[in-house]
Amino acid sequence: MLSHMELRTKVATCVRMMAMERMIDFNGHVSVRVPAEERGAGPASDGGPSRFLINARYSSRVALTAKDVVMIDEDGHLVEGEAEPPSESPLHLAVYKARPDVGSVAHLHPYYATVVTIAGAPFKPVYIVASEFGPEGVPVFDNPGLIRKMEQGEAVARALGPRQAVLLRAHGAVTVSTDVEGAFAVAVALEENARTMLWASSLGTPRPLSPEEMKAYGAPVSSRGTKYKMWDFYSEKARVSGWLNGLD
Repeated sequence: MLSHMELRTKVATCVRMMAMERMIDFNGHVSVRVPAEERGAGPASDGGPSRFLINARYSSRVALTAKDVVMIDEDGHLVEGEAEPPSESPLHLAVYKARPDVGSVAHLHPYYATVVTIAGAPFKPVYIVASEFGPEGVPVFDNPGLIRKMEQGEAVARALGPRQAVLLRAHGAVTVSTDVEGAFAVAVALEENARTMLWASSLGTPRPLSPEEMKAYGAPVSSRGTKYKMWDFYSEKARVSGWLNGLD
């Protein structure tokens, strides 16, 4: 089990990598659910108070460090840290409340995926790495506003449902998984598919993968070893290109 500091460093790493890949800009945030053992509850108990780590509101996404990651409770109140939590923390908190299976949430602003929502085109898997989204594709939450109230977050959580991603029209996207690596992998799959859709549109009508082709590809990337392979690739890319300098 990772310590608080290790989790903070992982969040900071994820945010920097998303910035490197133009999925997060001066806004956007990644959070992780603090394990029960780390928040004072017993290993077999979920009765302790819920705690979450998330990058601070005014922190630089390209120079984020572990100390820029704060801890909040299930009501969004600051528990640890000196910086202000993001104004859209309710988005994260509502998803965690609705999805006990979710261990990490990312709210990002992926360029290509957001363009798809503006065009009103259905987001369907056309690229094999996006097979995890299934034949129904990724739903769009049809409200471009900021998610600053719990009832707004709950509406996004309902649009997300049991899926791993939801698009926010003219705003961005939300990806979820059991851990930070998974939330990052889903984000990569989302943006890669959107980019491929747009490129294919310049040549003709994009042809979605069939249900049989998606099934043949295998399990979702966020729930098997591929997510760690993706994480290792992008974290090494970030390291050698200097994006992780000064992380600690």
